[in-house]
Amino acid sequence: MRSFYDKYHMEIGNIVLILVLAIVLFPRLSADYVLHQFVIIVLLTMGLSLEMLSGVLDFAFMAEIAMTTCMGGLCLRAGFPVWVSLTVMILAQMLFGMAKGLLIGKIRVNPILLTFILQQIYQGIAAVFGDAIQAPIPRDYYGSCMFWMIFSGIAVVIYVFLQLMLTHTYYGKYVRMLGENETSVKNSGIRFDICRMIICGISGIVFAQVALIFLFITNGGSAGIGRRYLYPVIAAACLGGINFLKGKGNLRGTVLGSLSMVLLLNLSAGLSLYSYFSYIWEIAILVIAVVIFARERKN
Repeated sequence: MRSFYDKYHMEIGNIVLILVLAIVLFPRLSADYVLHQFVIIVLLTMGLSLEMLSGVLDFAFMAEIAMTTCMGGLCLRAGFPVWVSLTVMILAQMLFGMAKGLLIGKIRVNPILLTFILQQIYQGIAAVFGDAIQAPIPRDYYGSCMFWMIFSGIAVVIYVFLQLMLTHTYYGKYVRMLGENETSVKNSGIRFDICRMIICGISGIVFAQVALIFLFITNGGSAGIGRRYLYPVIAAACLGGINFLKGKGNLRGTVLGSLSMVLLLNLSAGLSLYSYFSYIWEIAILVIAVVIFARERKN
């Protein structure tokens, strides 16, 4: 029993939290709204978790998504077909991720500081495109059941792919090795910079799915789109047991952590506490991240 608890204590804690929140929120919950929020947050959490397992706590992913959404809106407004615009968004998001991974691997800078810098750069570039870009997209797209079924199916496919990659491929081993001890990876002769580039590129493709959702929901884009998801998603990954700089955690935990966070956000919104929680998340996550990074570097 002790061995079972040590292995699955995060999952057990999340299940208890979900049950408690479900009991509290049951009279107020909208099933459609919860599903929509869960699809968005679980996609973001899976992409972020892959980076965190490799030892990178990324604060730039929402700024990348905002920039990608603006690019998609501009393509549509310029008259490109929908499929071309969506392809451009996916490729752009993948390239943003690969560039971030290459910079982290090549430049000897704290990844937290580097991703903060990238966040400001991407938000500045997105602001140049102009806020509230209007694209010719019918607004009933994101309200249809088929729309959310498609992205729910995409989330399931991504979950299966990442699970297989982490457990049955060499890149899955490299991901955890980078999180556990980057120095040993360098000394082993593995091109860790290329590994990081590939890992962040895959995360970028996952993030691109959320950029597509935001494009249809907002009918365009802006520099600050989706910014309120940044810290809740990081918190959801932590609730799921992902330990950056340790290479520990699994995707089962991220799914439970995402569901817990969706219910917690609904609870805080229902009690008019969302703004207070957002400040607490921002301060707590930043402090914890810096302290953990400093301790690991000292050790």
